[in-house]
Amino acid sequence: MAYFKIRFLFICLGLATASCSQDLKKELPRSFTVTVSNPLKTDRENEMVIISEEGIQKQVDGFNPKAFVVFDKGKEIPSQYNVQDKGHPGIVVVLDNLKGGEARKLTVRYKNSGELKRHYAKRTQAELSHKIGGRWVNREYEGGTFQNVNYLSVPPEHKDHSWFIRYEGPGWESDKVGYRFYLDQRNATDVFGKKTPEVILQQVGLDGFDSYHNMQSWGMDVMNVGPSLGIGSIGAWNNGKVLRVEKTDSVTCEILENGDVYASFTIALLWLAGGKEKISGEVAYGYSCGNAINTPET
Repeated sequence: MAYFKIRFLFICLGLATASCSQDLKKELPRSFTVTVSNPLKTDRENEMVIISEEGIQKQVDGFNPKAFVVFDKGKEIPSQYNVQDKGHPGIVVVLDNLKGGEARKLTVRYKNSGELKRHYAKRTQAELSHKIGGRWVNREYEGGTFQNVNYLSVPPEHKDHSWFIRYEGPGWESDKVGYRFYLDQRNATDVFGKKTPEVILQQVGLDGFDSYHNMQSWGMDVMNVGPSLGIGSIGAWNNGKVLRVEKTDSVTCEILENGDVYASFTIALLWLAGGKEKISGEVAYGYSCGNAINTPET
């Protein structure tokens, strides 16, 4: 995940002077500007910028996160406001290109009250879906239908190929690539190669585990994870090999954001390291549009 860091991009709030649609200007009478600077000599593409909630609250009077629009060079650009993701709260935009040494001025227009819904192309997604209406028979879930949820405390019966969670865990994607996390004793991350920029996870795994291992119109699972951590996950180096988080006392997953330009979720677990010692941990996964690389945060 690429996102704003003070040492890479510099952001400054100020009064707005940029022009925009006259209709929106009337509907959103208040405004402020944000200057985003790239101090590097190299260009940066699909760069996520977060205008922090803390900065807005300190410097902007009466900002309303339910009614705002962001303009770049007078043109409206897709944006969202993160509320549930406490690691990255605030306005999120993605700049297609920021040249080396460039300073870009963004204008945020808003109104103090009410709500203004904007519709943008959805370029990110995070989802979690499990079955309801069926029953557990030993370690397999029989019957039922899939339902998307924002939170799940993983039942103790659930293991790999239990037929309970669609594609076996939470999934997240950008317009470039998709991922899934095995929410079971494997504790690994897998990859979906995509042939389309459209979001596709909502159609994956509805017919079981087999179809997405073969080429579909949208792409397919492109990695054989086996006994590894996949492309990366929590683990420990013990006696010359990786120890996966296989034995747990509890595992929960929560979808935090599922917006058009940014999506995120967390996994919290209580790891029985060595079968005895309990180690608690939480991993946050966040993903912005235009990016193929994802870096979890612990």
